[in-house]
Amino acid sequence: MKKKIFLVGIPSCGKSTLGEQSAVQLQLPFYDTDEMAKANVGEIRPTDIFSIRFMSLFHEEQQKAVTELCEMEHAAIVGTGAEIGLIPSCVEQMRDVGIIIHVKRDLGLVLEGLKESAINRTVLVEVDTGIKFDLHEKAAELYAEELSKYDAVADITLKNDGSEEEGVKKLIQIIQTILD
Repeated sequence: MKKKIFLVGIPSCGKSTLGEQSAVQLQLPFYDTDEMAKANVGEIRPTDIFSIRFMSLFHEEQQKAVTELCEMEHAAIVGTGAEIGLIPSCVEQMRDVGIIIHVKRDLGLVLEGLKESAINRTVLVEVDTGIKFDLHEKAAELYAEELSKYDAVADITLKNDGSEEEGVKKLIQIIQTILD
């Protein structure tokens, strides 16, 4: 079985962006566990993230995607949902068939990128206080608290604080070393 490259990290750190571009340049397939899960459960509405039942189903589908990808016979680059790198059974599966790379991006840069993005912006209002907060920013802040856990499960950490092109170049260099 050929090696798989699994990219883990907080939301918006560059897993999908770097993974997809690197896969194209290296002529490898790219898979995204979030997209695979969405294909099975349907599009996620902003209110779905507050539904324990829905999120449980979504995480279950992501875990199934990891199992499916681990069973494939060919090499591939896989961008994982943020929670996948924090689930011990998924980490064990990924380690058995490949390398785990923590795509680490400074939280300030992640938040800056989220502010610039007009895509899927969800602003919620705290009922009791009336304080508004950006859902993406809040999620990134919460996941940033998990950074040390990503470092602990990763075989390699890729610091992605530069441009997109720099990140792709670094990832390609790492992958070429692994696959050679």
